[in-house]
Amino acid sequence: MKNLFVICLLLYIFSCNSDRIIDTRNDDYLESCFNNYASIYHQINDTLQRWRIDSLESMIYMMNRDTEVLDSMIVFNSDSTRLFTYILLRDDQYKDAVFDNLQALGGFKINGIWLYFMGMQIVIDRDSYQDSIYSPLTFIELSFLAREHLQNAYTINNDRSILPNDSFFEFMYNRRGWGLSEESSLEQLDSFILKRSQEMRKKKLNVEELNEIKRDSERSNRPIELPNNISLWQKWFGEKKTIRK
Repeated sequence: MKNLFVICLLLYIFSCNSDRIIDTRNDDYLESCFNNYASIYHQINDTLQRWRIDSLESMIYMMNRDTEVLDSMIVFNSDSTRLFTYILLRDDQYKDAVFDNLQALGGFKINGIWLYFMGMQIVIDRDSYQDSIYSPLTFIELSFLAREHLQNAYTINNDRSILPNDSFFEFMYNRRGWGLSEESSLEQLDSFILKRSQEMRKKKLNVEELNEIKRDSERSNRPIELPNNISLWQKWFGEKKTIRK
């Protein structure tokens, strides 16, 4: 499915150093800012639920509300007309899944109304974080990983005030990413985004597509966990990778 507010899909395996020192700036940000945008957080949750009820195509991987949570950290540009956050996706529907995901969500405030679009997905390789590749990461763990991607969206000054970093949001103003010319005005961009939002709400999954998703999930089986001292290739494919001569 095509994402709507990025030039192209960026799908990659995210990994980190287990010895990394935990940065507490995100906690400071939430403590200072969450109450200011709590109503928007709840509005996004309500929007996602409406999309789920309407079976929109953009919710194809989020039809089961128990497997996804909107992260509480939302970042905004300086004039609060753009926002960015992540939906945390634990893939426990498919018992043989070995990845979890962070689903990007962007917001555009046009004519005083917030419009939301799905963005890229970041694939989380469970093997990089835990021994069991068939057990989903917790929402707390996924939240920590998601927030690491938002640290460049703001600066905390010495007086603990929050300063948005507008350069983080530049991609959301990319005219070419929306199929427009670079000379298009902001008004033209906003008008086009509004049109895309209306089109997106018309794209729905049909009953057969929903049933197929359910059948695929029910057919999946959790494989037997293999020993930890074998390669990831063997865990996935059950055989040792060899190099062709």
